[in-house]
Amino acid sequence: MNSRDRVLTAFNHEETARVPIDFSGHWSSGIAAIAYERLRDYLGLERRPIRVYDIQQQLAIVDSDVLDRFDVDTIELRRAFALDDADWADWTLPNGSPCQVPVWTLPERVEQGWVLRAPTGRIVGRMPDARVCR
Repeated sequence: MNSRDRVLTAFNHEETARVPIDFSGHWSSGIAAIAYERLRDYLGLERRPIRVYDIQQQLAIVDSDVLDRFDVDTIELRRAFALDDADWADWTLPNGSPCQVPVWTLPERVEQGWVLRAPTGRIVGRMPDARVCR
């Protein structure tokens, strides 16, 4: 049974060979970028840029090597956007770790923190400087 069949079977309240695994298939099952970096380190996986697709929640795109490691049955559909390296800009997480964010959501530095602006210039998100994120 493949992942699609396993998920659809479970949705139909029918028995599957194993429970489908969801890891970052939706915002509610995502992983924070700082935690994701730590998970990759713990698993001994190669370091690569952490891509943060949701800057306000700081959710990371889970790479295929991690999805494969845990035999995950779901994927977040927004993985289909920003496929080119040019779509990403370098940024730094509150704990000082480098990451990348979509160029169209690049936070702007302001006094004592960061803001996200709508195309109109209106502030739609605000993040104060972190005191300590460990």
